[in-house]
Amino acid sequence: MEIPSSEAINIVLDPRVSIEKQITLGNYKTTHAEINSKNFPLTIPAGKREVILYEPHGYVTTEQVANRIATDGCKAATLDDALTIGVQYPERQLKNPLVFFGTTWNVGGRSLIPILDHWDNDRVLEMDELSNTPWSSDYRFVAVCK
Repeated sequence: MEIPSSEAINIVLDPRVSIEKQITLGNYKTTHAEINSKNFPLTIPAGKREVILYEPHGYVTTEQVANRIATDGCKAATLDDALTIGVQYPERQLKNPLVFFGTTWNVGGRSLIPILDHWDNDRVLEMDELSNTPWSSDYRFVAVCK
């Protein structure tokens, strides 16, 4: 399965802005209740970085995407990146759900990952289960290559 990178986005991270404040600035219709400073400390230093969106052509597994990202010398983007994109590029998630599997949260035997998604035209910051179940071509997988 081909999984080319399709788009680059430049963001500016600022870990001095709390997760709660970034969620407020993101103006989401709903946010997963467990996304907070207690459960997810911000870990990326302040500064500019470029994130790459990988676009699958057809259904792909998490393993396939992870392998493609690693082959390119990149790493999966984190919640820090998701929050920043949600504030700086709020309309982007209305085109495609954006998946950030560089951050996982283990609860009840499940590994959850952040996703910037939409329901109708409402933007949401959710957590979904990280599994090897195929993802559709609607999703974009966010990575950092530098």
